[in-house]
Amino acid sequence: MSWQLVKVDGFGPVPGFEDGNPNTIEEIGWRPLIVTPGHPEHPAAHGSITGPMATIFTEILCTEAIDLDVRGFDTAGAAGNLDAVRHFATADDLRAEIVNARLWAGLHYRGSTEAGVELGRKVARYGLRHAFRPLDHAE
Repeated sequence: MSWQLVKVDGFGPVPGFEDGNPNTIEEIGWRPLIVTPGHPEHPAAHGSITGPMATIFTEILCTEAIDLDVRGFDTAGAAGNLDAVRHFATADDLRAEIVNARLWAGLHYRGSTEAGVELGRKVARYGLRHAFRPLDHAE
């Protein structure tokens, strides 16, 4: 079977458009938010960082309801600002956001970020069980 790549969406090629693999045909009209970097895919590093953070929050707080605000750079604001705020009611909301954000940005496939989140969850639980002891609050 032969494949022909046809550009009909008017955007033109992006880096990596022609990868020589007929099984990775571009979805017409879809563009990543940023240029997809050439870094390892599986497991995704950002999920491997955010996954354990979410797990540590839930383990320490003894609840999935983390009620967390994360500040970041707002492109509409002044240089160096931290005016953008994302709120996460639960640890699962945080995990889902990082998986979707990496997918929408064009940085990773969903499965690799989910694998990173799961890897991070396991590492955090191992670390909490083996490197920390619960505080005895009955002083």
